[in-house]
Amino acid sequence: SNGSFEYLGLNIEQRPDKAISVDQLQYLQNFALIPLQKTDHKLNEASTANFTQFRSLCGKLTWLSNLTRPDLSFDASYLSSCLRDTANQDIQRLNKVIKNKILDGKRTVKLNYTSLGASKDWSIKCYADASHKNLPNGGSQVGCVMMMVNRKTGANNIIHWFSHRISRVVTSPLAAETLAMDEALDEAFGLNKLLSLVLGRNKDRPIEGVTDCRSLFDHLQTRKPVNNSRLIVQISKMRESLDRKELQMSWVKTAQQLADPLTKRDVNITPLLKFINKQ
Repeated sequence: SNGSFEYLGLNIEQRPDKAISVDQLQYLQNFALIPLQKTDHKLNEASTANFTQFRSLCGKLTWLSNLTRPDLSFDASYLSSCLRDTANQDIQRLNKVIKNKILDGKRTVKLNYTSLGASKDWSIKCYADASHKNLPNGGSQVGCVMMMVNRKTGANNIIHWFSHRISRVVTSPLAAETLAMDEALDEAFGLNKLLSLVLGRNKDRPIEGVTDCRSLFDHLQTRKPVNNSRLIVQISKMRESLDRKELQMSWVKTAQQLADPLTKRDVNITPLLKFINKQ
């Protein structure tokens, strides 16, 4: 049957073609800019009142990005890391995100889910990316966009995404990209096992990892020794999965890397939005 309903702030609609869309357009009304006075701009540390609003809005932004807005994941992750020592420039950045990405009405995002056909034709595709030392104090960010794909028809639905700071210091872009792919594939293999239990199929679905890091891709296609000893385990795991035909890897240009906006700001968001909205 067709219709729509709201559940925990999610607007869920089933259209006549049986496709399902999920959005939080009504939830956007909970966002408002934090007013800053001229005197605030002269001070580095945020006032108590402004910090309270900042903390509340960061929580709402995280909730929004986790449920329906992967395009806001990097902003939510970065701004949440500023809660310990919030400066007025952090509030200005949050205001910019709210103004340009939430309240302007130009970026309408809906998660659209269409039929993927028979489950025997499904596969899992993971776009994983990282940015090396692009965060304060030399931190690095990882991001992933995961989708379920029908290998015969090409139909696909987004099923998971994440964006967060790497918990340890990494010494190279290769290390950051490797950790991003390793985490994405771990979640994909876990999801695969869960689907096998739910669907009652013992055979797992193929998994494809997509990276824009040529160095990582080349390392996985050869037996070339890894210079970084801390990456040996991750690289070896992926090579074994490739040997067992559980995994295949693809390389794409950065412009085609859907996870790129989940690792840094001010990058081209159009490919990700087109994929989410199925335009």
